[in-house]
Amino acid sequence: MRFPSSSAFLLLVLLAPAVPVWADGYVPGRLLVKVVPSLDAPGRLDHLHRRYHLARARPVRRVDEAAPSPAARRSAEAARWSGLFRRRGAAPTSAGRSFASTYVLDFDVPRDTDMRDVAAAYAKDPAVAWAQPDWIRRASVAPNDPFFGTSGSWGQGFGDLWGLARIAAPAAWDITRGAGVVIAVSDTGIDATHPDLVANLWTNPDEVPGNGIDDDGNGYVDDVHGWNFVANDADVDDDHGHGTHVAGTAAAVGQNGVGIVGVAFEARVMAVKGLGADGNGSDGDLADGIVYAVENGARVINASWGADSPLSPVLEDALDVAEEAGVVFVAAAGNSGSEVDYTPFTRVDPQQRFFPAAFVRRVRHRSSPQ
Repeated sequence: MRFPSSSAFLLLVLLAPAVPVWADGYVPGRLLVKVVPSLDAPGRLDHLHRRYHLARARPVRRVDEAAPSPAARRSAEAARWSGLFRRRGAAPTSAGRSFASTYVLDFDVPRDTDMRDVAAAYAKDPAVAWAQPDWIRRASVAPNDPFFGTSGSWGQGFGDLWGLARIAAPAAWDITRGAGVVIAVSDTGIDATHPDLVANLWTNPDEVPGNGIDDDGNGYVDDVHGWNFVANDADVDDDHGHGTHVAGTAAAVGQNGVGIVGVAFEARVMAVKGLGADGNGSDGDLADGIVYAVENGARVINASWGADSPLSPVLEDALDVAEEAGVVFVAAAGNSGSEVDYTPFTRVDPQQRFFPAAFVRRVRHRSSPQ
């Protein structure tokens, strides 16, 4: 069995299960696999598909079923990338290069099947660049700091929003407040009615709200404020609360006499919902959201989530897309003292790190002068 062609993507997306039931550490019965196109001969991996009872396959890069034809999307994407990099003065990078041959495979196997063993079996074939379980990431716990300029709301002897003073944000506001910058909040969504956020929501300028048409041809119908990669629709409402808190920390409206003030209070926040109502999300959905944010003009991506796991190639590919596009990627180090230093990995190295923060360390090391 060869991996599905683009003409079969729609059917596979419709067949894919909605919200999975989590196992310990990864989505049960699911792999993320990147094939080597030059070696992906028809039938090459059929023996593995049969052995592990492959039930469904779809590309990591999902698009809405009402989107235009693949040819129209490719044309629109080329035009969008061209304009994006003319503005930034950076060399273009192709998300397709990293994700065109990356697939989500769902298997009809018992829930207790160790998907690490299945991944190892696929990874042994030279036609497979890498294979991994679809690891689960969790929202990092965020405190509720409601006021700027007040102290002692909980009996403490310091300011409620002491972090803003610690990073000297008020001094930076004399230079910039984030105007013109789009911050993608990869999280549980954003409350689009929140009085401290509504004025700073990113709005897709080429999308007409609620008309059921992909007006800008980017493959996502009615993505006015972002996209929900958990449900694969345009509803980015926060059903957990974490994403709204993070968005407020980043860019809550300032000088409006309401609530708090964000670090970059004149920036815009794009909702990239990759975590569900339980605060959990899979690598496949989160990677797809990262690439969406890059392609749709985010200059900063915030990821206040993560988990200890072995190497996650799909997240690494997504961060490579962001890095090559000149996008700043900010990842939480977590709240449990996990290791985030990056050391070289092999495909079979079982050593764990807190990802995606460890990848940010990797980029830092790779970019440092020798």
